[in-house]
Amino acid sequence: MSAPEAQGSPAAALAKDGAEAAPLVEEPRLGASDRGRRANLALLALSRAARSFLLYDPGNDAIRRFIEDLRTRMTQALAGGDALRFEVRPFELALDGEVVYLERDREHSLAFRMYRDGVRRLTIAGAVDWDEMLRLLEILSIRFTGVRQDEDDIVTLLWKAGFKHIEIEAVEGFVPEDEEEAQRGHASAVTAPDDWDLPRRRLDAAAALAWSEVPEDARQAMCAEEASHLLAANAAQAAAALLERAADATGAINVADVLPFMAEVRDFLLAEGQLGHLTMLVRILQMNAALDPAHIEPLMLTFGDRRALVQILHSTPEATTAPPPELVELLDLLPAERLPRLLDALSSERNEAARRITRQLVERYAGDDPEYVVSRLRTAEASVTCDILRALAGALPERAVEVAAELIQHPDASVVSEALRRLETAPPQPRVARALLRLLDSPDDEMRLRVIELLASQYGATVFEPLLRSTERRAPEGFPLEEAEGLGRALARLAPSAALPVFKGWLRPRGLMGRLVESRAQSLLAWVAVAGLGGMSEDEAEGMIREAAKHADSELRRHCMATLARRRREQVSRG
Repeated sequence: MSAPEAQGSPAAALAKDGAEAAPLVEEPRLGASDRGRRANLALLALSRAARSFLLYDPGNDAIRRFIEDLRTRMTQALAGGDALRFEVRPFELALDGEVVYLERDREHSLAFRMYRDGVRRLTIAGAVDWDEMLRLLEILSIRFTGVRQDEDDIVTLLWKAGFKHIEIEAVEGFVPEDEEEAQRGHASAVTAPDDWDLPRRRLDAAAALAWSEVPEDARQAMCAEEASHLLAANAAQAAAALLERAADATGAINVADVLPFMAEVRDFLLAEGQLGHLTMLVRILQMNAALDPAHIEPLMLTFGDRRALVQILHSTPEATTAPPPELVELLDLLPAERLPRLLDALSSERNEAARRITRQLVERYAGDDPEYVVSRLRTAEASVTCDILRALAGALPERAVEVAAELIQHPDASVVSEALRRLETAPPQPRVARALLRLLDSPDDEMRLRVIELLASQYGATVFEPLLRSTERRAPEGFPLEEAEGLGRALARLAPSAALPVFKGWLRPRGLMGRLVESRAQSLLAWVAVAGLGGMSEDEAEGMIREAAKHADSELRRHCMATLARRRREQVSRG
């Protein structure tokens, strides 16, 4: 049962089952300065929105109101464009030394949950966008609800989020009370001899303790080196440094020791969409492959396997119109099986931006194995067949025309339409003409009109006879009058001298008996003839139309008169 509409403030909203939920605890309002008060209201809105998922169903109107309140308050707090740099204390958040958030209840305290996980400073830049704020809210709500006890802590979640305008400074979080018990299962994993630290090192004379003030610019520079948005670059550099150390024969580690870490960095960079750093690691692995080819080469291929490719494609922004250069470089470095993986991704991907990028990549690499691409096209579902045909047309136009000529018999109308688009752009050739003539039997009226116009505009007298036979064969079954007019104009344009006697025969007056048994086919052919004669410049054509009008029924007579009027207008316009 849905919740009734909440009354008053968002905190008084009703829960999903209709019973009143316990109201969200209101933290005290703080802030001596105007900026501090605005920051306080923004933090209160953030805390309430994060905790609201404990009380309400995600689709509840109350949660939407909390989120809207957060958007309003955070916009106001950042109105001046200055970043909000919060110092995180056990139960407080301070802005420039001013306490702007205080909640001593551990269950409800936003500050405590961040402090417990190791966050010591949270910076929200003035240029932060709403998508990033929603991701921050999502992370905080996860830590409030605690749905999964093995969920990553806030620090890890914030790093994984890949924020551009939100940064943290962090230390190790609080040690769980049962850590000693948790570690027992790992005690046997690492053992050291009893005398590993003997003999004891002789220490120099102790120096006197002295306070050394670190300049603020130096401290900021050190913090910047570990900023959350630089984590991907630091991880890639660490992996490269370890592999370089392993390459040193005198080093304490070997390649096999480093590869598990490399795999972890690979997964992290894939999750972050850091294609440039992924490519850098692949190059480093290639340069060091000779050190341990049995281990390095299989690992290197995982940087571009199907799982990795799907992750990269899923991270493609909707507005992306071309493959990222880093992805192209990565696939160029890892050519093994790239075409099958791309076609697999195209078959399973539903996101439109990802499909567009994948199709362009298939086009880029279709030359690796054109026949494999064609074989996948013939067995794919309709939408994928269309995408592969587009890719093939961009890479190998002539091969695409051959395939398109075959696909006009496909049972799916969207595939036939895509095949026709490929034939429309192909240079005139007998194979294409035969395919177009077969399309005249299509049940799609619009498609037949396109084919008739294409034959008339790009092909000459060679298709006159086949088009004539098709018209006479299909007339008993009937076709729209618009198509009849198109056929007449096409026949007259393809071979005027051959069309004239044909039209004359179709319009020849019949005797009384002939008029009584006149069929729909004969009426249609007469309609075709009048339309064709209307496009001819010969004087005889106009006389034939006038004569036909004398013996025609009312419908065909109107067609004759309209055709004659059009001929006169065209003659006047030509002068």
